[in-house]
Amino acid sequence: MKQLMYKFLSGIVFACGALAVLVVIGLITLKFLAGSQFDNLLYKVKEKTGLAHQAQALSEPVSVLKDFRNAPRIAIPDDFNQRYVSNTQELLETMIEANRSGDFVVMLLEGTYTLQQTMTITAENIVIQSVSGNPYDTVIRGSGMQGGMGNLIRVNKSGFKIDGVTLTDASFHLVQVAGEMNVDNVEMRNMIFQNAYQQLVKISYNNTQTPEIMSDNGIIANSIFQYTKGIAPYFYTGGVDGLGTNEWIIENNIFRDIASPAKHIAQYAVHFWINSRDNIIRNNIFINNDRAIGLGMLNKKINVEYDHQGGVIEGNFIMHTDDTDPYADTGIAIEQTTGVTIANNQVYLSGRYPRAIEYRFPQTRQNIIRNNITNKKIASRDNGTAQLQNNQINQDINDYYVELLRKSNELQIESIY
Repeated sequence: MKQLMYKFLSGIVFACGALAVLVVIGLITLKFLAGSQFDNLLYKVKEKTGLAHQAQALSEPVSVLKDFRNAPRIAIPDDFNQRYVSNTQELLETMIEANRSGDFVVMLLEGTYTLQQTMTITAENIVIQSVSGNPYDTVIRGSGMQGGMGNLIRVNKSGFKIDGVTLTDASFHLVQVAGEMNVDNVEMRNMIFQNAYQQLVKISYNNTQTPEIMSDNGIIANSIFQYTKGIAPYFYTGGVDGLGTNEWIIENNIFRDIASPAKHIAQYAVHFWINSRDNIIRNNIFINNDRAIGLGMLNKKINVEYDHQGGVIEGNFIMHTDDTDPYADTGIAIEQTTGVTIANNQVYLSGRYPRAIEYRFPQTRQNIIRNNITNKKIASRDNGTAQLQNNQINQDINDYYVELLRKSNELQIESIY
């Protein structure tokens, strides 16, 4: 009898083992056949079955995976001086040389460059560019989000450009563009911005002393903004936060997990306000941020002629499904703005907040909101006004999964989670 029972139990164990092997083989085969789409579809299955957050917690740190290999690089004039560097000391020495003359390109070979103090740009037309164009293998790292170094890079002169680099671990901002010093024509492409204690990119402005001096014509494109633990360490954080900004373009980027852990709601993943105008935010993906896009903000600061005028929010995909974020809020909001167009965006929010797009306060007027697809309200708050045209509300969740896959393919994203 014991022998029969032993054989029976052995058979069950063998059968379970064989089944497990077949499942693994099947998953590997599916991944081989489906490529990058399998990762996203697998996450969706986990999300629908309630396993997504557990899987994310077990796999920290988390990171967006993106293919930068064929991305257009920033063009470099032939008459610029150029130096190649391979370590931190060479980088610091080369930056001294670049700041003496301007019109200078610093070419970073693969590696990690660790800074203990802020690297300040004090000459015009300085370019920092990785040789490979791949930000995953070229990193400028600070002393930590609570390391006390302040900003990682501060830009005090116009024409600064950076391309193909990861910036990480600063206790203030990763990049501060000093708009109050009339810094214009800044360009950042093919970047990874991650893990700053405050804003990842800040465009600053002095409305009290020099309200007429602003930052114009900036571009941030084809980049990733993220917190690699799935949430920020502090509520006072944002992706791109710009004051006194004119005609900046934020396009084809991914913003993920810009979310507050406690106390207050985080800043917007992209926010332009206080005497800002004609900024464009288009074709970006926003995943699990407390608030995705904002123009304007109610404030009583001095020398504020307007909070935001003109501008376009277009073609963005916004999704929030992480129910562990304590302050999940709206997708798009405009406050004290005039003449803004919000068009062709898709917004899905699974939390309790009732509005996917909102326009707020009596000073918000002459705005157009058209051809957007949402699962929650597009509505006024506190007497804001806008023209609503051809918007679709209460869409099914599966529509958003299909759109996320389309956007992922368009931006060459292998995995968002």
